[in-house]
Amino acid sequence: MVEVIDMPGVRPDELAEADLVRELEHLHMTRHTTFLHGSSDALAEHSSRTGELEREYVRRHPDRKVDPARTRKGARALHQPRPESTERPDRPGAGDPTGSSTLHHTAGPEGRDSVDRMSTE
Repeated sequence: MVEVIDMPGVRPDELAEADLVRELEHLHMTRHTTFLHGSSDALAEHSSRTGELEREYVRRHPDRKVDPARTRKGARALHQPRPESTERPDRPGAGDPTGSSTLHHTAGPEGRDSVDRMSTE
């Protein structure tokens, strides 16, 4: 029989900053594997500990820099469709109402690609 020992770990508020960050990094790196292959108990413990440590980190850093793209509003703004009238050189026929042009890719100097619009008429 295997003896189960309840080892909740050091209380998050007792961890030094470097230890808190290190533990969070480790938990984030192992999350996917725990989710896919861990037992129900392992997943529950992993979720619980991650939550505890994340709450402690946010408590310590309430004014941490938040990337605007990581907010709902910012993420939605990034995925708004562009107006059709905007010419984009990566779209064949962009800016050409007849649609009678295509893009021609050629290798330019120093390995850079260049894009030339060619008429299909």
